[in-house]
Amino acid sequence: VHLLKQDNQLTKDKVYDILKRLDITRYTWPKQASYDYCRKQLAKNPQQYKRNIWNGPRSSNVEYVDSITAFDESGVIVMSDLTLETRPCRKNIYDRPPYALAAPAMRVSYHSYEAAYAFQGGLPGVPVALDSVAQNSPSVNIPAKSAVEVRTYFPETWLWDLKELDEHGELSFKEKIPHTITEWVGSTVCINSEDGIGVSDPAKIKAFQPFFASFNLPYSVVRGELVPVKVSVFNYLEKCLPVDLKLAESADYQIEGESETTLCVCGSKSQVHKFQIRPQTIGEV
Repeated sequence: VHLLKQDNQLTKDKVYDILKRLDITRYTWPKQASYDYCRKQLAKNPQQYKRNIWNGPRSSNVEYVDSITAFDESGVIVMSDLTLETRPCRKNIYDRPPYALAAPAMRVSYHSYEAAYAFQGGLPGVPVALDSVAQNSPSVNIPAKSAVEVRTYFPETWLWDLKELDEHGELSFKEKIPHTITEWVGSTVCINSEDGIGVSDPAKIKAFQPFFASFNLPYSVVRGELVPVKVSVFNYLEKCLPVDLKLAESADYQIEGESETTLCVCGSKSQVHKFQIRPQTIGEV
């Protein structure tokens, strides 16, 4: 049982993913801008070319490295009066014939979501969004959940204590497991001022009761009414076991029929037996 969602569990992979965000690579900003560098280099040695809206010198990505590249890939910003940028730049000049424009160029921009929705189908001026559809959808009657059975020891949080480890990084202690039949999955997180953070691998503890009986009674009954009492017997062992069931006598009710029976419940199976009682008193039985 995860107390939180499984995705919210702290694991080693999540810790390493956080550390990866702190890694400095050649793509981490700030970094050297090859475009600005080559633009300045091309301006020092201009060529003759036609100046119009279609022609002009363009620089592509640099395919060479220089001294500044080593600092850039290490994520280090260097300030020096030495010449560190010496990589050559390639000139790409595209000569294209002029084009005649049949109509003035138009620039379209959307200043709001309403204007963008106006170009969609449907009613004009009424944007279609999933949120509005969900809000205006007809209400659906959802049946109420049944009442949760009250348990004597079922904490919502378990083993959240801070404990100090020994010099070997080990700790041994005793703790009472909640009586719910389930499998608990837990992990440990340690923090040290010198060694940093440590996350253990998930550990599992299976809490189960090998043999038990349970029964459900109605909320209220009428005095003198014949009430069936169903008793369920569960066996989580591997072998079959003979079981003797006996309903204790009480002045609050009268037992109709047999008050004792014998069952044979095999491993990982359950059986149900029904007793008949007739309440005799008013109030809590």
